[in-house]
Amino acid sequence: MSEVEWNDAGSHVAGTGCATACEEYAEFSVPLDYKWSKTNMSGIYSNSGEWAEPSFDDLCDKMLYVVKNYDDVSNKTLEGAKYINENMTWDKVTKDYINRLCQILNMLNQKA
Repeated sequence: MSEVEWNDAGSHVAGTGCATACEEYAEFSVPLDYKWSKTNMSGIYSNSGEWAEPSFDDLCDKMLYVVKNYDDVSNKTLEGAKYINENMTWDKVTKDYINRLCQILNMLNQKA
C-alpha cells in the first residue's frame, strides 16, 4: 500500500476540505463542519488570512461514525487515494499552469 493509500485509508479520513483542491475530493472523505476564523497565527502563518476552524462537536460525531462504519469509510477513502494517486500527478497538475504561463510569456513577448 502506498503512502497516499495508507494516509487516506486509515490515518486522515476527516478534514474540512475547504478552499483547496480537497473540495473536489470531499466525496472520498468524511468532511467536517467548520467556520471561518481569523485566529492570529504566528511564525510563517502570521497574517495569512482566514482559517477553517473545525467544529469540535462535529469532529467527535464523525470520529464515532468512522469507528462504527470503518469498513465503508476505509473503502471510500482507499478509492479516493487511488483516484488522487492516478489523477493528481505532478505532470497532470502542473500542465495547465505551465500552459498558462507560456501564454502569458508569449503575450508579453508580443508587446515588447
